[in-house]
Amino acid sequence: MNEELVKLNPMVQALLGIPLAVGSVEVNPQDHVYDKSGWFYFTIIMLILLVLMGILAFVRGKLTKKK
Repeated sequence: MNEELVKLNPMVQALLGIPLAVGSVEVNPQDHVYDKSGWFYFTIIMLILLVLMGILAFVRGKLTKKK
């Protein structure tokens, strides 16, 4: 990727009219950004509990309407 940017550098400079420095490009930064922490698991557990409470409320509402 860096090699292609270096090849295109003169064309980009002519287009923009300013010098352009090409540095290193990190190809896969997601490994560092999306590390799972304790808050990830906490959030997943809370979402599961909310879904279960919603299902329970729906079932309970259906059962009480029949009486």
